[in-house]
Amino acid sequence: MSKEHFDYIILGTGAAGLNLAMAMEADPYFDDKKILLLDRAPKIHNDRTWCFWEKEKGKWDDILLANWDKLEFISDNFDKIIPLEGYRYKMLKGLDFYRFCLGVLETKTNFSILYDDVTKINELTDSVEITGKLQTYHTKHVFSSVLDYKPDETGMPSLSQHFGGWFIKTQKPVFKDAAPQFMNFKIPQNGNTCFIYVLPYKEDEALFEYTFFSKDVLTKEGYDDFLKQYLEQQQLVDYQILEREYGKIPMTSYPFWKKNTKRKTYIGSAGGYTKPSTGYTFYFCQKYSIELVNRIKSNQDLSHFSVYNRHYWYDNILLGVLEKNNHLGKTIFTNMFAKNRILSILRFLNNESSLFEDIMIIAKTKYPFTFFTSLLRTLKFKI
Repeated sequence: MSKEHFDYIILGTGAAGLNLAMAMEADPYFDDKKILLLDRAPKIHNDRTWCFWEKEKGKWDDILLANWDKLEFISDNFDKIIPLEGYRYKMLKGLDFYRFCLGVLETKTNFSILYDDVTKINELTDSVEITGKLQTYHTKHVFSSVLDYKPDETGMPSLSQHFGGWFIKTQKPVFKDAAPQFMNFKIPQNGNTCFIYVLPYKEDEALFEYTFFSKDVLTKEGYDDFLKQYLEQQQLVDYQILEREYGKIPMTSYPFWKKNTKRKTYIGSAGGYTKPSTGYTFYFCQKYSIELVNRIKSNQDLSHFSVYNRHYWYDNILLGVLEKNNHLGKTIFTNMFAKNRILSILRFLNNESSLFEDIMIIAKTKYPFTFFTSLLRTLKFKI
């Protein structure tokens, strides 16, 4: 098999890989660098939808499916449409993102996009050898979005955000002027933390998603049966299912960055970018890609790159609460949105809040003993 030599290889063309590639493409420092994106197969289906929030005009605004200046939170004792105080809540379909990024990168002579099934990664003294079924590749540094961990490796709290969603089209414009439902907890919890997520991106089209924070994952039929029943309860019967999406995202505070080496850096969920307590990933892929690029340019040792900060501890504590007392999620998130300014919540969920905001949000959360117990369990982990 032949050998291809690159300055950088990015494994995976999902949110993490393409955010990093686009950050490199935008910086003149990489114009003379040979960069390979390597994935198993082309992405030709919409396998996921990302939502995130920003204040200013964003990098992906031109390809958004929709965006809003408000959102709705629904629970038994709290139901409110909340203005976002300058933020925009943004919806981006995975397939639109893949097509846009790959379309840009395909025009760049220093970027290559290949499809091969990687079977082995071997770190050498001054390079990394990547063996695929079709050929072998050499690089100075590899960025991998391939998940490499087992939830029970550390005994740390671990759940999954798992979901099934339907994009539907109705015969009438029933979603006119409707706000996106960020979390709708007015559904049976059955001892879990679960909610409906509704994104009305047209007057007659919306995404309905049935989402869990729990250990046990449903079958596709389980999500579908619930969505069908839920839409009937909402008196939505004359509709067409345009697309379906299903997914599972790890919710864990496992220290992924400890597997980084001098010549291999894990990115995306494999690098700990996924926020452990919520499953949000896309915003952090964009944020940490920029940080990685800056570190590369300053010739820093990337083996020390991590996403460790004080918010990591908050996530670990909340995750511990939900793992041991999954039924409390509804009340915890309801209190968060009912008792705090949305501005503080959005900054908190983006790991950008001040220490004062953190204290205020945590202090207004119920179950202090349960949180304290989770804190004690957290302290025993070696990070």
